[in-house]
Amino acid sequence: EYEALLEVGALLQLAASGGLRFGQATGMPAKTTLGAINPLLAAGDWFPAETDHMQPKEPWHQEIGPIKPVGWTRLLLAAGLITMSGTKSALTPKGRKAIALSPSELILEIWQKWLTNKSFDEFNRIEIIKGQSVKGALTARYQRRSTVVDALFDCPHGQWVSFDAFSSYMRAAGHMFEVSNDPWKLYIDDRQYGALGYSGYGGWDVLQDRYILCFLMEYAATLGLIDIAFTQPSGVRKVDQWGMDNYMWLSRYDGLSAFRINPLGAHCLSNGQISFQPSRPEPQVRLSVLSDGTICVTSGNLSPAEHVQLETWSEPMGEKLFRVDESRALDAVQAGHDPAQFLCFLRERDDQPLPATIEEFLKQAHENGGAIRECGNAVIFECRDARTAELLATRKELAKFCFRAGETTLAVRENGLPAFRKQARTLGFGIR
Repeated sequence: EYEALLEVGALLQLAASGGLRFGQATGMPAKTTLGAINPLLAAGDWFPAETDHMQPKEPWHQEIGPIKPVGWTRLLLAAGLITMSGTKSALTPKGRKAIALSPSELILEIWQKWLTNKSFDEFNRIEIIKGQSVKGALTARYQRRSTVVDALFDCPHGQWVSFDAFSSYMRAAGHMFEVSNDPWKLYIDDRQYGALGYSGYGGWDVLQDRYILCFLMEYAATLGLIDIAFTQPSGVRKVDQWGMDNYMWLSRYDGLSAFRINPLGAHCLSNGQISFQPSRPEPQVRLSVLSDGTICVTSGNLSPAEHVQLETWSEPMGEKLFRVDESRALDAVQAGHDPAQFLCFLRERDDQPLPATIEEFLKQAHENGGAIRECGNAVIFECRDARTAELLATRKELAKFCFRAGETTLAVRENGLPAFRKQARTLGFGIR
């Protein structure tokens, strides 16, 4: 949970800066973006990229690939917090508001949206199983998720649960679901010989288990709801089926052996009814905040999340040196960040009281960041004379939409254009 609480804000900030590129339809982060995402993950991805390169490059070699970056990107997309604006990522209006939420409440909202989203299917991450795009091949993903969540409700909080025991329990307790409407449409390697419709081929251990493994490891664990124990997937869950001789594993999640519902998970699984108090480990880095706005790292190394926090409000001046910056602070306030949280961040890491100049700087940033409010678009009209402009500007029907912008100039909000044109015609004026 601690990792996820740090990562969710850092990834939103990356999206806000345009650095999170992804396929809007697939939710897959671009390969060129992984280098920007991975440093923001508090403990890295479940399998660091270099792990793949340590394995022998046999003809059947499989690369595990990214897990948490995919999970985070899809989770944020499904929650409606991020989008692509041209070639760059951006926060949606909902995403800009979400920055002001506490990390735990933001994660709860993302989790609730994921359970009902229709955009992404966890099972399509089991790429070895082909035929998934055939119409009617897969069942409704919402029903699968709700069944797994119902079984998670029955798990003890704070205790390790073997994945195999959990899977067996689901069947014994009647938490049953189907992944495919017609397993004959799914296959491994060859549509005829590798079809999952053959007796003993597409059973629970092949389809349902792989779906549950992905759901738990790529989404529930990435979001911080469960702690997980896992190993490399190679040879852990062997599948005796035609075509599997070419592969070391059926899913990259095959190494998941156990999980534990943590306090954040209990909070989210209960839809917020079980209260959550985030743990706050003692910061390992110490700062010295000077009256001129300089922030020095005096001991320890900044975590990715700490680095993002400092860069949000200050300009990097060196590897361990920053200086608060007015432009960055205004951008932070406009994006919804709270200066009080940054003050708390600095106080926790500086053994001395913060200089009054820093507190005043952040107070001014908070006030000035919202000094001007954008109210929407307007159309400018030039009237023939001041009398015509006055007649229109003083009509009570236009009071909410029409404003003087000069002696003979009027500004009319877009949503008031029909009313403006109607009143102009009522007064006997035409508009060119």
